[in-house]
Amino acid sequence: MIATHEFIPGRMVRGKYLIVRKLGQGGMGVVYEAEHQMLGGHVALKFLAPELSRNPQFVKRFRNEARAAYQLRHPNIVEVTDLDQDEDGSLFIAMEYVNGPSLRMLLREAKVPLPVDRALGIARGIASGLVAAHERGAVHRDIKPENILLSVDAKRRVEAKVLDFGIAAMTENITDLSRTRGLLLTPEYASPEQWRGTPGNELDGRTDLYALGGCLYEMLIGRTPYRATNPEGWMYQHLNGTIEPISTLRPEVQRDYPGLEPIVMSLLARDRDHRIPSAIAFLEAIANFAPDAQAHYVQSANLPPIQTGTIAAKSPESVRQQTNTPSALHDVNTPAGSQQARVDTPVAAPWNSAPPPGMTEVSTPVAITPDGNARFTGTAAARQAGVPTLAEALAPHKNKLLLIVGGGVLACVAGFFAVWLVFHSQPTTLPAAETPKLTPPGGHYNSPQAVTITDATPNAVIHYTVDGTPPNQASPIYAQPLDSLTNGAVLRASATAPGHKQSSSIIGVYTWPDSAGETGQNESARSQRQTPDVYEQAKRAYDHKEYEPARVLFKQSCDGGNTAGCNYLGYLLSQGLGGATDTITAQGIFTKACDGGNVSSCASLGSLFQNAGDIANARKYFQIACDRHFAQGCELLRNVR
Repeated sequence: MIATHEFIPGRMVRGKYLIVRKLGQGGMGVVYEAEHQMLGGHVALKFLAPELSRNPQFVKRFRNEARAAYQLRHPNIVEVTDLDQDEDGSLFIAMEYVNGPSLRMLLREAKVPLPVDRALGIARGIASGLVAAHERGAVHRDIKPENILLSVDAKRRVEAKVLDFGIAAMTENITDLSRTRGLLLTPEYASPEQWRGTPGNELDGRTDLYALGGCLYEMLIGRTPYRATNPEGWMYQHLNGTIEPISTLRPEVQRDYPGLEPIVMSLLARDRDHRIPSAIAFLEAIANFAPDAQAHYVQSANLPPIQTGTIAAKSPESVRQQTNTPSALHDVNTPAGSQQARVDTPVAAPWNSAPPPGMTEVSTPVAITPDGNARFTGTAAARQAGVPTLAEALAPHKNKLLLIVGGGVLACVAGFFAVWLVFHSQPTTLPAAETPKLTPPGGHYNSPQAVTITDATPNAVIHYTVDGTPPNQASPIYAQPLDSLTNGAVLRASATAPGHKQSSSIIGVYTWPDSAGETGQNESARSQRQTPDVYEQAKRAYDHKEYEPARVLFKQSCDGGNTAGCNYLGYLLSQGLGGATDTITAQGIFTKACDGGNVSSCASLGSLFQNAGDIANARKYFQIACDRHFAQGCELLRNVR
């Protein structure tokens, strides 16, 4: 192996990745932004440090763990898209490029604790990613702000994404690394069981929850739970130290979010049996803290301004440093630095209860996604957060307030207090209106239909569209049966009502024979005629993560004989996207699609059997996919031999 070299912009890697710029560097290697020359779009390339590429034991483990990381596909996990070596022999991973800063950068920019709702929004995203990983049996082992990236979606909302799944596992038990890379854990966030030297195969998801607790505490207080200056000190603190209560350092948290502090402290319990038992249980525990779909915006020079009615915790310095070039993306194990914190007050809130009634940890089946990749997706938690407190609203403006004297100070405080009262007096949670119903439902009929839209929420107003676009307040209001729909119309409706949030939308595609002469054709021919339009509508809904209507449309497409539609439908059912998980139905649908020639469905069927422990059938269907030249099927087949 040859040492990794510093790449300059314009360097081509493996004939497909064009280096754009260097993003960061750390103990594990160097990360670059690159443009994929064949597919378009940007990726992040992580080149491993030279001594890692030279270590045969690491190279073998790297390939195995990178394959496992590749299979972790979830909106809150940075996707691994490729594993390769460059022309010089340096190992690299191609990853999803995230268009926002790391949580570490955000905390450095803020210089003050984050608003509680924003901290909860980030914690929810991290936990949602952990749910998916833990269901797959993957433990991160190095959750920290450097490994949390913040992306900005098309609606300018911020979403936390966990980076570097598998890296900690790759480095475990490699003796050469202990001499060259030093301590293989992050002192500020490593769990007591890690400090005690617990073998990696005995660590479980509670190790990640401990680190999540450290990150959440830091977001709420502005510093880590413990303070030390060397590895021995950090070990002592995590094994014997005490944590200063959140209520002492930031009383408004207890006042405005009663019950949050015990949850955080439960994450940080020294005995892992006393911690919150799972990421799912953590999401359930914080589910009632002021949900607000817009509230987990996080201000940063690299993130969009808050566009909601809530008060923005926005730093004037951040505004002055606005830039279109995100900096320090994909931080690579950069030390977080020493934190200052008192540790004299013992707080221990063991999590002695089982998960709430009805909450069980279900291992979500493996499936091959419709784009041909192996994905293992858990239940996505709703992004919820709340309204900022007065102290949080005032914090970003404290420098200005110090310049105001006498009556000016009182006037400003009174003004902020009035704004706070307005927002604080508003209900923090609103139930969603009932989803409307279409009668008859979407489908293929012998003649045009008059469609009635009904809703069970009192005083509801139903907005609808007939082109498949999501309805909004400007869309037509339903008043009478729709009897003039065009052939192939995609009817979509949602409801709003006083005291309720807008409902989810119902969707239906209506088709019928173009002429009377077509009525004599068989059902398959008629269905095939409408399938392409339905499939495209379903695909658009899927691409926008509107999984509930996507299920409906893919079912129509599948019923019409479109095997690609069946493949998508099977994936949604097996992963519990857009509704309950139904592996039995998914198995039947994948079988239908596989028999119809869809090789991705054959591989997905093999994965379902593998999850069920039926290795013989798993090999059978992986072999079918491989024989039909589906590379992912061949790879899965090798892994079960």
